[in-house]
Amino acid sequence: MKSSFGTLVTFLSLGATSLPAAGQFTVRIPADRDAIVAAPHKQNNDGSWGYGWIRKTTRSLIGFNIEPLQGRTVNKAEIKLYVADSQFTPEGTTIVAHPWEPSQQVPDWIEGSNLFNRFSYCNDASYVREAKEYPTDVPDRDPARRGATWRCSWDPDYLIPGGGGNNCAPGARANWGPPKPASEGKQVVQDGFRLNIDARTMLPEPENMTIEKPSPRDLPRCFDSIACIKDLDPTKPLPSTVDDCWRSITINVTHDVQEALSIPGYFTPSWLIKRKDEVGRGAVHWFSREGANCNGGRKDDTGIVDLFKDLNPPKDSSALQPVLVVQLAGSTPVAIPTPAAHCGAYE
Repeated sequence: MKSSFGTLVTFLSLGATSLPAAGQFTVRIPADRDAIVAAPHKQNNDGSWGYGWIRKTTRSLIGFNIEPLQGRTVNKAEIKLYVADSQFTPEGTTIVAHPWEPSQQVPDWIEGSNLFNRFSYCNDASYVREAKEYPTDVPDRDPARRGATWRCSWDPDYLIPGGGGNNCAPGARANWGPPKPASEGKQVVQDGFRLNIDARTMLPEPENMTIEKPSPRDLPRCFDSIACIKDLDPTKPLPSTVDDCWRSITINVTHDVQEALSIPGYFTPSWLIKRKDEVGRGAVHWFSREGANCNGGRKDDTGIVDLFKDLNPPKDSSALQPVLVVQLAGSTPVAIPTPAAHCGAYE
């Protein structure tokens, strides 16, 4: 199945800390798992695709390791997703983030390593990465590729491509999925995620929600972004320049992160990110961690092969990966580890 609005993706390099104001500083924590789940393909795992996708029938999952923040005071926390392509509506497309509730009796979701499609960006053959071909009808399918689907938080009997089953396979973690997306005026989420987030969205500074509208930068988007990044001063450190050239979506999740840190031993918060009203138009592709680190940042004998290969010195594109941007009180540095690569599906 092809994307309804073209092909996408590529990425840049992370700066761990900055100092926005006296008495506080900012850290950027890269996502250590992300995936999409789609109602039309209920048994398909898509944990390795180069994009996250949010539309009326497709939702995104994202998680972070916040263990380095234990014992620290969090002033603010935001999920930041860099946009590859979008179809936001003039009246605004409302996107919400439902946090995982570890107290529920639902096993946590697993990213998996299957993928929706090959990775491509801006209709440019230089930015195309083909996916591996895997058998779909043999009993010893690669266990590493099994993961979350629309129906299951972990399904050992994934189907690729075109899975259409409605039930989790024997041995699946949990049948967590609703039969279909929410109808207008209703909310339905996968089990394990908090359904009611109204208290967060109605705060004076709303949390767990963003309303996105079209902007001139949406057209034609990728060409503008490529031209922008190549015109920047190559000596200027990334990722500060990423925000000059790509639109991003930010979702305030301050209370969710504070709550997670208050639970002893719980350092793996995650969110289900979806359209609030899953009807009509309104969609976005955002760069996943695989798109940033496995495709945009791939190297060959001549150096880095990505959007920034013509810069001197060259830079990699991992700064376009999704991050949790956290403002911490104090001034003592925090070391943020780099998550393990998740590139096997493209190699």
